[in-house]
Amino acid sequence: MTSSDDVRLLSLIESSHAGDVFASVSDYLRLFSTLQSTSRKGDPALNLRSLGKQFLPFLNKSISILPKRLSNPDEEYRDSARDLFRAYELCLDCLESFSAQLACKPHTVQLQRLRMVYCLDAWGFHESVSTQAFKVLEKLRGSGVKSRLLPEVKDGEAELAMVVVEAVTAIFKAVAMSQQRDDKMYRKVVLLLGEVRAWFRVLDAKAYEKLNRLLVTNLGKCAVSLVREAERFDLDFVRSFCDTTVKEHYDFKVSKDRVFKFAREMLSVLFGVKDRRMSVTIDISMSLLRSLSCQLEAETDEDIVDFVELVSYCAHKFRSAEDMYCVKVSKKLNEMAAIFSEAIPQLTLILRLYSSGLSITVYDSKFGDIKVKDAPDDWKIQALLEDETRCHSLVSLLGMVDSYSGNEGNQTDLSLVGGHRNYTKKTNGRCTDINKKAYSVQFVDAMKFLCQPLANLINSVKRKIVLNSEMSYASAHLSTIHDAFLQFCDGCLFLQRCTADKGGREIDNNKALLNVAMAAFIVSLRTQLKLEISVHLLEGVIDSPWIRSQELKYLLASLYNVGVVLYRNKELKKACEALKLCSKASWSCVELDCQMFVNQSSSSKNDLAEDAIVDFVGETCNRSAFYLDVLQQCSRCKIRQTIVQILENWLSAEHLMGRLPGPAAVVKQWVKIERECHTNMDAVDSCTTLYSLLSSSKRRSNRAFGKILQQELLAYDEMFSLSSNLGQQMRIEIADILLKNVYVTEDMHIERATVLIWKARMTRASGTEHQADCIRFLSEAITILSEVHHGPNKGGDPSSHQLPIAYCLRAFCTHEAEPNSKTVFQDISTSLNLWLGMPSLEDSGDSLPTEDIIPLLYNIIDLMSLKGCTELHHHIYLLIFRLFKQKHVKLETCLAMLWECRRLSHALCPSPISNAFILSLSENCGDKSTCMDFWIDCLKDSKAKLIGFQQNFHDLYNDFLRASVKDKGPFQSDITIDDITDAASELISSASLSGHSSFVAAYLYYDLCERLISFGKLSEALSYAKEAYRIRTLLFQEKYKYTAEKQLEKHNDAGKISEIRTYSITNFQVYRSLATDFWPCGNFSWDINRCYLSCWKVLQCYLESTLQVGIVNELIGNGLEAESLLSWGKAISCSQSLFPFVVAFSSALGTFYHKKQSLDLAEKELQNAKEILNANKRDFSCGKCKLKLEVTLDKQLGEISRKKLERVSQTDGFLHAEGFFTAALGKVCCPAWKSCIRSHGEEILEGIAIEENGGEVSGKTKLGINKEPTESKGSRRGRRAKSSQTRVSKDHDLISEPTSRLTRSMRQSLKEQCQTHILVPEVGSRKAGFCDRSDGSGCERVFLDTKNTGHGFCICYKGKCMQCLSEKVTETGSLNTLVSLKWELCHRRLASSILVDLGKCLADSGRVHIAHEALLHSICVLFKSNRFSHNQPSVSQLLEFIGKEATRDVFAIDRAVILYNLCWLNLRNYHCRESRSICCDLSHVPFTKLVSWLKLAFILSREVPIVFQKVSRLLASLYMLSSSSDEFSFECDGKELSASHWVSYFHQASLGTHIRVEALLPSSSSS
Repeated sequence: MTSSDDVRLLSLIESSHAGDVFASVSDYLRLFSTLQSTSRKGDPALNLRSLGKQFLPFLNKSISILPKRLSNPDEEYRDSARDLFRAYELCLDCLESFSAQLACKPHTVQLQRLRMVYCLDAWGFHESVSTQAFKVLEKLRGSGVKSRLLPEVKDGEAELAMVVVEAVTAIFKAVAMSQQRDDKMYRKVVLLLGEVRAWFRVLDAKAYEKLNRLLVTNLGKCAVSLVREAERFDLDFVRSFCDTTVKEHYDFKVSKDRVFKFAREMLSVLFGVKDRRMSVTIDISMSLLRSLSCQLEAETDEDIVDFVELVSYCAHKFRSAEDMYCVKVSKKLNEMAAIFSEAIPQLTLILRLYSSGLSITVYDSKFGDIKVKDAPDDWKIQALLEDETRCHSLVSLLGMVDSYSGNEGNQTDLSLVGGHRNYTKKTNGRCTDINKKAYSVQFVDAMKFLCQPLANLINSVKRKIVLNSEMSYASAHLSTIHDAFLQFCDGCLFLQRCTADKGGREIDNNKALLNVAMAAFIVSLRTQLKLEISVHLLEGVIDSPWIRSQELKYLLASLYNVGVVLYRNKELKKACEALKLCSKASWSCVELDCQMFVNQSSSSKNDLAEDAIVDFVGETCNRSAFYLDVLQQCSRCKIRQTIVQILENWLSAEHLMGRLPGPAAVVKQWVKIERECHTNMDAVDSCTTLYSLLSSSKRRSNRAFGKILQQELLAYDEMFSLSSNLGQQMRIEIADILLKNVYVTEDMHIERATVLIWKARMTRASGTEHQADCIRFLSEAITILSEVHHGPNKGGDPSSHQLPIAYCLRAFCTHEAEPNSKTVFQDISTSLNLWLGMPSLEDSGDSLPTEDIIPLLYNIIDLMSLKGCTELHHHIYLLIFRLFKQKHVKLETCLAMLWECRRLSHALCPSPISNAFILSLSENCGDKSTCMDFWIDCLKDSKAKLIGFQQNFHDLYNDFLRASVKDKGPFQSDITIDDITDAASELISSASLSGHSSFVAAYLYYDLCERLISFGKLSEALSYAKEAYRIRTLLFQEKYKYTAEKQLEKHNDAGKISEIRTYSITNFQVYRSLATDFWPCGNFSWDINRCYLSCWKVLQCYLESTLQVGIVNELIGNGLEAESLLSWGKAISCSQSLFPFVVAFSSALGTFYHKKQSLDLAEKELQNAKEILNANKRDFSCGKCKLKLEVTLDKQLGEISRKKLERVSQTDGFLHAEGFFTAALGKVCCPAWKSCIRSHGEEILEGIAIEENGGEVSGKTKLGINKEPTESKGSRRGRRAKSSQTRVSKDHDLISEPTSRLTRSMRQSLKEQCQTHILVPEVGSRKAGFCDRSDGSGCERVFLDTKNTGHGFCICYKGKCMQCLSEKVTETGSLNTLVSLKWELCHRRLASSILVDLGKCLADSGRVHIAHEALLHSICVLFKSNRFSHNQPSVSQLLEFIGKEATRDVFAIDRAVILYNLCWLNLRNYHCRESRSICCDLSHVPFTKLVSWLKLAFILSREVPIVFQKVSRLLASLYMLSSSSDEFSFECDGKELSASHWVSYFHQASLGTHIRVEALLPSSSSS
């Protein structure tokens, strides 16, 4: 071979990864294999020498290159490495074949083979390692020696010894790392171990130490590998191998830490196999421990510590095994303990502790077939305490503990306090050496192993243990267990102090210590032995510097549970002990948490959120309050000391974390204790304030004191009634302390203002006599808050809500003190503006919860509604919608609540829903919210609400207004009276009459009465009005108190002396308990879904019902009841300056006195009402209601004026009365009356223009009307009417559009109007009125010239009659149109009544034709459209319509009045038919038609006495005429009854004799 082949092969060895090196090298060295086959033919030595010379350079270089190539294992080239190792082995074999010819030592080649072994080991070819290492040993030993595995030892052959020992070490490792299927290799390891000991003597010291460590380490790995698969091998061999390994570790003087590290690894592997038989684990582990124990020496404390740790490891592992194995291990440990009983007694003690710990919870013998795991804990503890043998064994063991720990004769360093150890005091004598025999770490661990399961068992059944009645235990045995617990706690606390002194590692026995200490306390509670020691033990644990927050929380929870159990069992003294420790632990935990929060250690795992700390402090206060309660029931001797200590703890926590709320529960409990000390709540006595108790506190923070005193103030507010003098005195005293001593700096102005509001509330609650002080406090608070609030509004500032609240509360108090004060409106307006100016009403910082504002808004809207002031309603509704929206309350819920409390309109308004509310609703919620279907869906959950809502609009769908028989829109079926009464009865039966349900029921009755009045059913209406009044009276009497005095005043009316009833109301006020129930301060908390009835709303309802019952009684003719009720209502209204009600009651009284023929008295009432109306513009800010009152008063004054003319026979003074009627008609034509109903989906845009200072309706021009008289009697007498009536042509209409020019009479009328300052608005440019068509010189200026007019008087919107409007409402189903139609009914009824009265006045003055026109207009106004429109009905159509019968007629009474006046006017002029021309169709109505009309009027007015009597009288006269004169004869109804019967019947009816109409009339149709 040439050198080029060497170079090629060496290059291939150095670089190839293809796996073809062995083939090339084998081909290159094939001569060696050839030589072996031909060695018999020649001299082998000669041939080998020649081959050696030839290949030695290549072999040397390859053997030097291959170890380097194989020194860095790489899994990617594992196959290539196998090829290289084969080439490597071939080269070594070839070199070994002629090594005898080389000048080197015999083991030199084996040394090279050993290098290959190391490379094989690095690549993980462990089987090959064993093979090659044994090959090394075989070559060194010689092939002829079979009895040994190693060569004979040769002294001085240190290098050879190195090869031998390294080969053996490699074999040990290979055996440990490979998966052995049998014990053959392990047995060879034992043999090699025995033979290799002799070779170590040849090594030098350095090599000896190195190889010795390596050999023992690999031997240990063999043992671990053997133990891992122990069940495959003979168990005795495994134990023997392990024992040998342990001995070798000690024999070869391996460091002790390595010995126990090996043992720990062995045990870890042993316990790591899950499916291994427990018996195998026990045998091997105990054998290992025994082997280790045999090597221990008494002087080596380190070995003992390590050994005990292994024992502890095994004991904890075996504890989870079945009881039978625990017992077996326990016996093994006892056997080992016996070995050291004299040599190492402390080790004996520890082993026995572990042994006892394993056997102490074995209960198989007690439960029989029941599995221990399934047995309840109380059975287990019962079984333990009944086992005398085990308990005596524990007593003996604890005696050893006392003996070895040096406690005999109290020779411990732990100082004694009160006969027991002081666990918190540090000492230095025993803390000098942590490895002392007593109280060492190992001893404490062993005690923990014994005590932990017992403690867990006792804690699990602590409830039954502390309750003597639950379980019967032997106190002696429990005492033994208690001693064990105390021993552990002694050692643990001692160890904690020692490690703290030495700065050593912290021993994590905290959880066990807490658990055992708690168990010791429970046992002491049961046995009542060493209780003081157990208490001091827990106190020491709580005060320990090493304890953590979570550990304290575990402890305090256990203590609290025990305390609660004892308290419920009425063992108060024991409960106090537990709760006292619980309170101490709780406040220690609070301090730790607060301190940790202050430090803000981001790396700490125990960091708590601020909210969590605040919540925990609240819980701690609750627990402390409970402790105070129990302590107070036991003894009061330590109450003050305890409360001070608790509050000091809170002050410390608040000093660290200022956001903490006040200790409400603790303070409340203190106030409760103080209350129980004072049996007489009305006595003027004094309680101890917390401020006086804490006066000596070191932490005098005014802000913290303020929190405590505020809570004390709240507690007195809650615990003492408002009527309690003691409670009131203490509240005032605490508030004064806050204002004088605490909140005195500038940075606490907001708090000061808050207390001022509180004090104002207290003052108001004490009675109205202190109202001035209340207003003064609120004013001071407003001044302070205004200064703080100066500048841009701050939504998050606490003063943001406090300032408007203060304004609002001052407004209420001012109204109570001075109802007519202008400050009320100003303060309310200011408060609303402040709230509306806030960008957001959401809660932020410490500000008031926004839902607490809602009752204030309810009171505002109720007060403003009561006073009739609606200017602010829109703003209030906006705020309410904002609040409900921000609180995520559904719109449906909001509307349902507002409807239920009827806050959608103002007092005395005919419409239940105001335009202001509809506007606010549309702006905030869109057009969908004004749809009737949407409203019905909102109210569908409550039958009463839905029926009440539908009832208010149901009368709009009567027979006259219905477009077809089939109903359309939201009301699909009739709401019957039974439906309403059933719903009301359900409400009343489901709640007391003082409840909210009764309020709703009263409204159902009230609305039903209004509905029946419109139908003319007055008797039935009165019964429901009285029921509503009865319910509302009860609600009123629960809210208000007053002093009333009844008076009788004499009045001279035209020479007639009459007595009238009046009332004097004084001291009218809300009950003290209710006056401040809505003030958002103190403990006030509001449920946003609550329906709230304010005192104002109750008063409004009461006055409305009073007015309703009075009016119905007046209509029916119950004069005394009517006068009494109306006078009473007026007296209350006057006392509270409720001017809308004053006007309403005065108007009703005017009507009553008018019917009573006391005309001067009636006029006085009405003039007084008119003066009030003009003087108090703001209280009549609803334009329509104000106009309604004005029109009603003008109409009533006109009637009185006409009546006076009849009394004094002033036939020339009718213009005086006509002036009132004309003024009323002018106001009826005001733009405010325009309907809101639009065609083709147009929206509402009709505004009500109200001037700020006046409240009068403004218009561009004034209507030309007659001058309204200013005196009740005709001071200015007009000229007498002509004897012959002036005929007016049909071209001259009653009420018309103006001409293009002004006549002289019109100018004169306007001039007179301006002179008398009578302002009546107009509709656009229209003028409405009755003026004389003459030149103005006469007294008959009644009509305007109407030649060029196209329309007459019409109040329809865009020419729509009531039927058209009803159809439109039915089609749209819009709330707007329903409200508008509601007003349209009221408007038309009012206009019709004015026209009727005007017709009567005209007829009295002799102007019959104009009177006819007025009556025809009244019919048009009531039912049909424009009298003078292009599509106007004929007179015959109108008369046919007015004479038609209908059910559910909302204009029943109005029709009856019209029918009567038509008949009366026709009959009174009947004698003139022959002597004059017929002026109109009404002049020649057939006599039979008049009778039929009167019969219909008789039916319609049967419950209205004044109309009924007139109709009856006229009918009686007609029937009498029919029987006496052929000219007036007509056929009587029915054949059985003659005219005389009918005369008698109607005469009796006119006298007031009530006879059922149905009994005498054959059919209703004929009448």
